[in-house]
Amino acid sequence: MKKIFLMSILFLLVTSLILAVPANPRNPNVNNNVSNPLVQDNQNIGNNVNNNLEAQTQNKALEQNLMEKRMERIMLREGNYTDVNGQRLQVRSIEGELKELRGNRTQIRTQLRIETETDEQNRTRLRVNFSNGKNAEIKIMPDVASQRALERLRLKNCNSTENCTIELKEVGNGNQTKVVYELQTRKETRILGLFKARMNVEAQVDAETGEVIQAKRPWWAFLSSN
Repeated sequence: MKKIFLMSILFLLVTSLILAVPANPRNPNVNNNVSNPLVQDNQNIGNNVNNNLEAQTQNKALEQNLMEKRMERIMLREGNYTDVNGQRLQVRSIEGELKELRGNRTQIRTQLRIETETDEQNRTRLRVNFSNGKNAEIKIMPDVASQRALERLRLKNCNSTENCTIELKEVGNGNQTKVVYELQTRKETRILGLFKARMNVEAQVDAETGEVIQAKRPWWAFLSSN
């Protein structure tokens, strides 16, 4: 009887130990059938971050594509243009690379390599490609440049019938390279009010800033009068 009794107790102890073993032996506090809320939240946060990064990357790519499309550069061709300040410019091809650019009152000529950038509002920027590979924007239109040059040279007007010409050209070297409007003319004058003379004058206006960077007159110009 004692043996049977002891065996029964031993059987009960072994059964109790077996039932007491947790479902997840590595983590006795976690049930295999129940997910950990903290782990799930971290996974959701990670997924949201990845989704946001992918969305930002896609948006940047779209913006870049739109910008490149809006600012696509093409060579200057015949036609009518309006710059960012609302000034109008008419372009006409003459021969080869020679073009005529006409504002409201002034016409000039140029052989420079000019590209155009047109935005979504159909406003155009003009850029000159220099021989050294650099470029500059033409911010000053012919009418404004002509007026400033005439004021500096004390002239009333500039037209081809009076041997007055304006050319858009590249001057300078290296980092000092500029695109300028160069006005040249021969002015009829009198020295001391008595003797007739012809005076060659020249002025250059920076096409980016509108500054008169050079004005040439003969040394005796101060003795002359109209």
